[in-house]
Amino acid sequence: MPSTLSSFYIVQHTFKLDAGLDWWTAHQAAAEVWQTRQSKQEELGFHCHSFVPISAVGPIYCVWEVKPNIPASEFQAFLDGEHALGMGMMNNSASLVELSLTGAPPYPRHFVPPATTPGRVSITFEEQAWFQGQINAQVGEDAAVALAEGAPPFQSPSKMPTGEEQEWLERQISEIREADAWLEQQAVEAAIKEAAQEAQKAATMAANAASAAQKAASAASAATAAQKLAAVKIGKDQAGQTEAN
Repeated sequence: MPSTLSSFYIVQHTFKLDAGLDWWTAHQAAAEVWQTRQSKQEELGFHCHSFVPISAVGPIYCVWEVKPNIPASEFQAFLDGEHALGMGMMNNSASLVELSLTGAPPYPRHFVPPATTPGRVSITFEEQAWFQGQINAQVGEDAAVALAEGAPPFQSPSKMPTGEEQEWLERQISEIREADAWLEQQAVEAAIKEAAQEAQKAATMAANAASAAQKAASAASAATAAQKLAAVKIGKDQAGQTEAN
């Protein structure tokens, strides 16, 4: 069964005779050149996670990630070719990282396995550590049961996850994250809806207040007009009494 997980290599790059100065000159070229080169590398199935020069004359150590099912010979041909870090000016010695001994890749995977659901991301170190703890706990429990039943205990109370176990875990984590993202989106939409309702209530209250203020202003205006009419009437009455006298 073809693997769906990428591989990691530690590569020692050493300059060919008198090539160091030319390489560093080329390395200091415009960033666009290296972005184009990196895009080509990833198109071919290779990604450089770290670049660690020991000195200007080398060596340089890098951690490379290689897409699943690319043989070591193809990776070596890439390293020695024009698209890799050395640009033909380095000797390159690649050593495969044995992930079964570490339980996790040295870096989060750049080339993630195909997802069963959209939005999939790579497993993190914390998730891998949790998974390893679950395996160790289960193996330890199995050893205790075997010892209680009189069977010889395991020589080692721990084991590393297989590729299939890690793939399964990554699928579970992806689905959990999908569910969390959906719930978060629902919460955001609910909050937006609630805020809109509150804004509508506030607008209604403001409109009611404005209407009440308008009515109060109209009433005040009517009262003022009535007072003026009353004053005019009083003035006329007083004038009539004066004429009568």
